[in-house]
Amino acid sequence: RGGVGGSRAGPWEESVAAAAVVSTSAMSSSPAGVARQGARLFKLLMSRQFDSLAEAWLEFDTNQDGVLNFREFCAAARRLNFRGNLRLIWDYLVVEAPTFDDEDDRVLPPEALDPRLPTLLETFRSQGSLGCRRLLQAQAPQRRLVARC
Repeated sequence: RGGVGGSRAGPWEESVAAAAVVSTSAMSSSPAGVARQGARLFKLLMSRQFDSLAEAWLEFDTNQDGVLNFREFCAAARRLNFRGNLRLIWDYLVVEAPTFDDEDDRVLPPEALDPRLPTLLETFRSQGSLGCRRLLQAQAPQRRLVARC
């Protein structure tokens, strides 16, 4: 779904801006810096193109196992019209994940994207978007990049 609210750029403009920032960063930053910026932009696009970060996560977790695998992550990026080095961003996000024998077994848990996301997902499932907003308002001093759940 497109951006919410009249003054926001549409998904296409957001993805172009995200790609431009990632491309510009690639020329002047370390791979870790590019990956960090790409991860932030991915999260930002999730929160802008859905009513909530929790809603986006639930939509992207197609097999509903509570984590994203690389295939789901790439599908989410395509749906967000995100253009960037997905392998670099994936490796940055799952660096804390346990090491597996098979690269395809690595998964992205919700807390790797946002430490509050597991709680937000629980709240979203039980109370919907309004419950998420209330929870975020209660945690206002802890907000970082995204002001919505």
